[in-house]
Amino acid sequence: MAIVTVTLVPVRIVLIVILAIFVRVGIAILTLGYKPLTDDEGHLQPMGFRRWFCLSILLRPTARLALFIFGFHWIKVSGSDNLPRNAASQRGILVVANHVSMADSFYLGSRLLPSFVYRHDVARYPIIGTIALATQGLQADRANKTTGSVTAKYLLKFRTGAFVAGKPVYPVVFRYPFRYKSPYYGDGSIFHILFRLLSQIHNNMEVSFLPQYVPNEAEKADPALYAENVRQIMRAHLSDPPVYCTDCTNQEYIDFSKEVGK
Repeated sequence: MAIVTVTLVPVRIVLIVILAIFVRVGIAILTLGYKPLTDDEGHLQPMGFRRWFCLSILLRPTARLALFIFGFHWIKVSGSDNLPRNAASQRGILVVANHVSMADSFYLGSRLLPSFVYRHDVARYPIIGTIALATQGLQADRANKTTGSVTAKYLLKFRTGAFVAGKPVYPVVFRYPFRYKSPYYGDGSIFHILFRLLSQIHNNMEVSFLPQYVPNEAEKADPALYAENVRQIMRAHLSDPPVYCTDCTNQEYIDFSKEVGK
C-alpha cells in the first residue's frame, strides 16, 4: 500500500494540475469580454446560451476526467429517468443534494453543470472559484447555505433557500461505500480528504436521482416544512446502512466535531 501511495499520489497531482491549468485557460478564453447582466431589480440574468454551451463543452467532460483521476473510474447511478430529458441544457431546475464530499460537485458538474450555491470565500479559491464564477454560482454565508450534510451518518437540517420559491425540486442522494479511507466531509480536514482520494486506486460513488418533489399548498406556504419533508424523503432512501436526521446546521456540526476531537 505504501508503494502504491508513493507512486500514485504524485502522478495524480501532476495530472490534476495540468487539467486545472487547461480549465483555467479555457474559461479565460470563453468568458473574454463577458460582463454579467442584471435586470431592473438587480437580479443576475442568465448567461447567453452560446457562451454557456461552450462552457458546458469544456467543463462537463473535464469534471468527469477529474473524477477519473481521483479514482472514480465507474459510478453507480440510479434513477436517471427521474430527470427531465436534456436536463443539462434546461434552466430553472432546482436540485437538492446531501453534500457529503467534494466529489459531489464534480459529478453534478459533469452531469448537469448547475449554478451551485457556494460559500462566499470559495470565490477566492484557485480554479474552483473561477469555475464557480463562470457558472454563475450563488454566493452564501456558511451559516445560510441551502444544503449541507457533512457526514456519512447524519443528514443535517436544510436551510430554506431552495424552498422559498415553492417550486418543485429534484432530490439527489450521494453515498460513498468505502473500506479503508473515508471521502466524507467531517472525517478530517480538506487536505486529509484529498490525500485519501488520491491515494486509493479506486473510490466508490453511488448516485440516486429521486423523483421530482412537488410541494403541496402547505409546503409552499412554509419553506421550513417543505425542506424538512424533502429531507425525510432523502433519509428514507439512505436506509442501508441507516442515516439519521439531526437538527444541527453545518457550522453546529463542525463545531461539535471539533469539540469531540479535542
